[in-house]
Amino acid sequence: MTNKKAIAIGLLAFSFSLGFGLNIYSQSLVSGNVTEINRHGLVPRYSIEELAAGSQLIIKGTIVDIDKDKWNTEDGGQPEEIGVSDSIYRDVSVEIDEVLKGNQEKGDIVVVRMYGGEINNTVIRADYEASFTEDEEVVLFLIVDDSLKNKDGSTDHYITLGNYQGKYEVSDSKSKVFIQGKADKKVSSLENLLEKIEDHKNDPLPPQLAESDEPDLEK
Repeated sequence: MTNKKAIAIGLLAFSFSLGFGLNIYSQSLVSGNVTEINRHGLVPRYSIEELAAGSQLIIKGTIVDIDKDKWNTEDGGQPEEIGVSDSIYRDVSVEIDEVLKGNQEKGDIVVVRMYGGEINNTVIRADYEASFTEDEEVVLFLIVDDSLKNKDGSTDHYITLGNYQGKYEVSDSKSKVFIQGKADKKVSSLENLLEKIEDHKNDPLPPQLAESDEPDLEK
């Protein structure tokens, strides 16, 4: 018989900083030896114009590699007690086809970090994170990762602005783009998206980014 036990490590935190909104964390033990952590969140909504204005780097590119899952702890091992800033992550390498905003060059490889994954008997899922597959063609709205999960403050990677909202998938026809799981965010054409980026990339920061302080995430 499956032994499923819910353990509340509940947390409510609200902030407009770097795509964080109202975050609710829950943890459960499944089958006695598998830890499954589901993190659900409501993040501020961003229009395309706001994504363009708020991003530090915007690129059109192709996913060329997805690294293995790792822990964000100092020693790279699983912590005895998994807190809200502890996470599994994977780094995604993107080859740039076109720079739409920022100082990178065509052909450069940039690393985009997504939080969540699976190591041994521990699974962390975050329904607000963007997902990636190899060879996928994307338009990405990126910011430097100064989230609580970037514990060592490394600057060798980016995260998507607005979580899943900062990733657009280019369709097979290369004429349309979509945001994952959000039919209302379909853009009629790639050309239209690129035009909006060009028109609004130098706008003032959107109000969602006006507050720069992280929430006080205590269990």
